[in-house]
Amino acid sequence: MEPIRWKAWCVLATLLTLVGCGGGGKPECQSDADCGDNDACTTDVCRANVCVREAVAVDDHDSCTVDACDPVTGIQHSPVNVDDANPCTTDSCDPATGVRHTAVSTDDGNVCTTDSCDPVTGIHHDSLRG
Repeated sequence: MEPIRWKAWCVLATLLTLVGCGGGGKPECQSDADCGDNDACTTDVCRANVCVREAVAVDDHDSCTVDACDPVTGIQHSPVNVDDANPCTTDSCDPATGVRHTAVSTDDGNVCTTDSCDPVTGIHHDSLRG
């Protein structure tokens, strides 16, 4: 029975080492420079001789961007797609409030037409003459 207990202990010790409990955990360090992981999405610092990696803040507080971080290239703020594919709206984005779809004016100034907009075909000015 002793060999089985020993094997179980060895397996447990190996697992604890792999997850960072007891030796083999986070790398020892003397300064922040010892902790660089070449990941542009983390801030690496040395605290009490242990490397601590924290995610960088990517939110630029701009509702018109999609915020992300690539480990190689770093923080990215890509513009959001504002196009709703509706010819009856003007599409825009305000950094504070986000995407807007404002109805377009259909009035052609001609009292002899009925003005309308169809989301598929766009603006129409149909004659009132019979």
